Amino acid sequence: MSDDDAGAADENVVPTEATEPLPAEATVESPPESRTSQGRTLALVALALSATAGVSCLLLLVPAWNSLIGVSVTVVLAFAGVVCAIVALERRRKTAMAICAVIVALIAGVVTTAAALPAPDLYAHVYGYADAPLPGPDCPPPAPAPNGTDADFWAGAFYATEMWADGVSSSAPFAFETKVFMSQAATEVPVMSMAIGRPVDVTQAAAAASVPPPESGVYLAIPVTYADPDDQAFSCAFSPAWPSSWWLAESGEQFELATVSIPEFPTLEDGGVPNPTGDSLVYYDVFDVAPEAAADGSYYTVLLAPDASEQFVYWGAD
Repeated sequence: MSDDDAGAADENVVPTEATEPLPAEATVESPPESRTSQGRTLALVALALSATAGVSCLLLLVPAWNSLIGVSVTVVLAFAGVVCAIVALERRRKTAMAICAVIVALIAGVVTTAAALPAPDLYAHVYGYADAPLPGPDCPPPAPAPNGTDADFWAGAFYATEMWADGVSSSAPFAFETKVFMSQAATEVPVMSMAIGRPVDVTQAAAAASVPPPESGVYLAIPVTYADPDDQAFSCAFSPAWPSSWWLAESGEQFELATVSIPEFPTLEDGGVPNPTGDSLVYYDVFDVAPEAAADGSYYTVLLAPDASEQFVYWGAD
């Protein structure tokens, strides 16, 4: 072959470009089946977490689980269930299952959080004193509960500090509206005053409120007022143990409290009528009495003296 032929051959050769490899970061989109599986898994996980949170919430009724750990675990499970359910909903997979998980988790979380909050203290609300977990340094040490006396009741028991020697006022009842000053039985520290108002016939008010009629004939409401709170006593977290009371007819017949709720005459269980100034609490003791007993009689309550003896205090007509 001549040089001319070789040159012509070289001119006919078409150069080829080098083929570049695919970039390493290039990825292949997941198949639809994979995305469906992931959405189903998230929905199932959300439902499982929410169900576990619900069970944990119910277990808070058990004292051993009703603690900071139990509350924390329940809230964390509920939060995790909501997060997983929201992600599943965004992917639009297993929508019904995810929505169910959100509802269960939210209910468990809200109920647990509400249960963990401290319950309002009626007396602290009225007087503005917060409960103290431990008495302060200026609080007098309480005497131990006497044998046969409930320790919790003893801590809140109080008695009248101005009484006759026999500890009974039945021989000459206090006139209605008379203040009797009280002290704590366990420390003998003054705590407040107590006064009993004149009885009110509330039979018609009860009928207007659709309250069942009185069995004995008359509903008699007695206003009870606690006032003049002592700073030292309540700053030492004194929480009164409200005493029992009765209506005593002139005939000697006794009438116990009636378990009724009349809107205009709230009982202690109804919350009473807190004074806006925060220095008193008024509630009504309602008795179901005979008509003749409503016309005349006296109100009495039983307190607990420092020696654990019962103290009977009466209020009656002038």
